[in-house]
This record gives sequence, C-alpha cells and structure tokens, in this order.
Amino acid sequence: MIQVPGRSFGYGMRFGVVRGVRDHDAPRANERQGCVLRFESLPSAEFFRRISTSGGVEAFIVPPCSSYSHLAGTIWSRRVPTMAIGDLGRLADGIGVLLDFENGLLHVAESVSEADELEASTRACRSPSGIAPEGQAKPAVGRRSSMSVLAEATSADDLHGALVDGADGVSVVRAEDLLQDIGGKAIEARALAQALTDARQALPILVRFFDPDLELENVSGQRCVAQRYLGYRGVRVLEVDDKWSKAFIAGLDMLGLDGVVVVLPMVTSVSEVRRAMDQFGHHGHRVGVTVETPAAALRISELLGLSTFIQIGLNDLTQYTMAWDRDVANEERLPSDFIVEPVADLIRSVTAACRLAGVPYTVGLDLRPSQALVGQLLGLGVGSISCAPALVKPWRLCISGYESHACAVAPAER
Repeated sequence: MIQVPGRSFGYGMRFGVVRGVRDHDAPRANERQGCVLRFESLPSAEFFRRISTSGGVEAFIVPPCSSYSHLAGTIWSRRVPTMAIGDLGRLADGIGVLLDFENGLLHVAESVSEADELEASTRACRSPSGIAPEGQAKPAVGRRSSMSVLAEATSADDLHGALVDGADGVSVVRAEDLLQDIGGKAIEARALAQALTDARQALPILVRFFDPDLELENVSGQRCVAQRYLGYRGVRVLEVDDKWSKAFIAGLDMLGLDGVVVVLPMVTSVSEVRRAMDQFGHHGHRVGVTVETPAAALRISELLGLSTFIQIGLNDLTQYTMAWDRDVANEERLPSDFIVEPVADLIRSVTAACRLAGVPYTVGLDLRPSQALVGQLLGLGVGSISCAPALVKPWRLCISGYESHACAVAPAER
C-alpha cells in the first residue's frame, strides 16, 4: 500500500475508485457513483462548481492548490471533500484509494485485497459529524465565545444550515448571489433575500458590490471585465460607467431590503469610497469597506471615518502584500495553516483601529480551521471571522477546543 501526503479540504475519510477528468471533460452522472474524480490539471472554480453539483462522487483529487485560491473557496462552499496532491502519476483509472482528510494522507491500494481493506476501514471510521478530532470539545456553558463566526451564505439553504450549525449571524453577501437580474437566479435570489430578512442578528444586511470572478454579460447590459484585469475590480468598476451603480441600486430596490450596508471591494483610498457614495446618492445606503489591499490597511483610520462595517479579506490582502498570485500554491508566501507575519501585522493594526472607532469588523478566510489558527487570530485582536457555511461547525469546535485548553492551563500558570 502506498501513502501520498496531500493538503486537505475536507473532513473524515472517503474511499472510492479513481476516475480521471481530462480537459474539463466531465464523466456522465451515471459514471460518477462511488468514484474519486481526479483532475489532471487544476480546474477553474467555475468548472469545479459545475461538476460538484451532481451527487455520487465520494471525493475529488486536484493538483497542488493554494488555500487562498478561488478554487479553495469554491471547494469549501460546495461542501465536497477534496485533496490536493503533487504526485498524480500513481493514480491510474480504476485504482482504489482512501482519502484520510484528518491526517492529509492518500492511501493507494496496490491489489484488490488492499482495496477491500481500505474500503472496510473507511466504513468503520466514518464519523457522522465529519469534524476533525481536535475540535471535539463542547462549548463552555454560560460563557460567551471569544470569537464570533459569521456565515458567508450564497443561498437560503446555506444560511439556514449555517445557523443550525451555530453561526452567530450572516456575513457579507455577494451582489452576484442576491440580485435578481444576474444569471437567471430570480427565485434563488428572492429566497436568499427573505432568509436574510428573517435572520435575526445584530449586524445589518451586508451586500458586497460587484466583484465577480467570472465575466457576467447580463448586468444591465454591461460586460463585467474578469478579475485578471486588476484595474477594473470591485469599486473601480464605478469609474468605468455609472450603469454599474444603477444596476446595483435597482436590484436592491427590487428586493425591498431594509437597512442594507453596501460593502465596497478592493478599496485603496477615501476618494473611491466618496465616489461610490455620490453615485448611490439619495438612496442613503450606509457603506462598508473590504480591506483587501495594503493601501486600505495603511489608511484604515481615514476609511473608518466613512465606514460602518469593515471586512478584512485575508486571501486578497495576502496576495497583494506578498506579491504572489493567490491561485498559485506557495507555502512560504501563502502558508496554509497560519497567517504570514507581514499580513498579520496589517490585520493587527486594522482590528485595533476598528475597536477604537467602535466599528464592527470581521476577517473573511477560507483556511482549514485549527486551534493553532484560532490562537493566532485571537492574538491579532480578531473577535469575528467569516467563512463558508461548511466551515462554521469546524470553526466553532476549534474555538471551543482552544478555550477549553486555555482554561485548563490557566490555573497551572497562576
């Protein structure tokens, strides 16, 4: 039996027979049952989203994948266990494999008897919760958690499931998921809007202005330039044509939501925020800012003068601080299990400024939850995180485990 180390985007253990996916040519639905689909090249987030919607697949295997990538965010949001490994040469079609997501190991059977053994061990070890062992501690009764967890919901089902799993509320919702005139999702958008209205939480409804990772052709007749054109991401599309702000406001008006805070992505200066507020005009929506650039982090005190909410976007902030593409794996610049020091310094300064100004904030991240990461975040003054709904329960359990450990060692230290 062969063991291959990998990076885990999931929990528990899964067994299946390998089937390759070549050149974005997905196998038919009836050929996926019980399979572990192996991508020969790194798929786009959109292709992965499409192929992961059908049932029957036990797990996915992809080439080395950055934990900060758009693909990683899609993997967590789709709730599909995936492992990224560098050695795909041993994984021919028809081979039985076991993916151990807790230990980041891929077990490859070299015979029929080994495959049967792996499958039997999977059935014996499969946990109904699918949560990592280190997070099994129960929340302390009668004590408020040291860190709140907000869900980045993309649908009504996402939102309801996250609240059941213990989310403290809803984080920023993308305009692409909420507004009815995009992608023919009117029914889904109305359901999400109603779920947001029904959800009782301290924060208002937070809607992120357009910042798609795809080209959308039906936003008020405009074609959105893909993210690779950095100059037209996020708040900068307002400099191209005011139809963007008109489409956004019209979509919000159609939904009839109250108390919306418009969260502006990719901000670098106060002038960008003021320009957006001028274009939103008499609608009077409050404005929030995503801190995804070093410029925004360094000018946080100025931005807080106009903002009622701050979201720190870890993935982009790391990308632009470390000058490394977030979609390209690099453990030195984009570590998968902690926040690199230059980015940590920026986060610390932003959280301190937000607390001083009394402005609510959260850190959005797609990293795999761990107690060590909880400790680092708390050390940076982070009191709120945002994550995909599938990660709400793992984060909750890791936070509880960290707090239980801290309480156990505190008497000895005294």
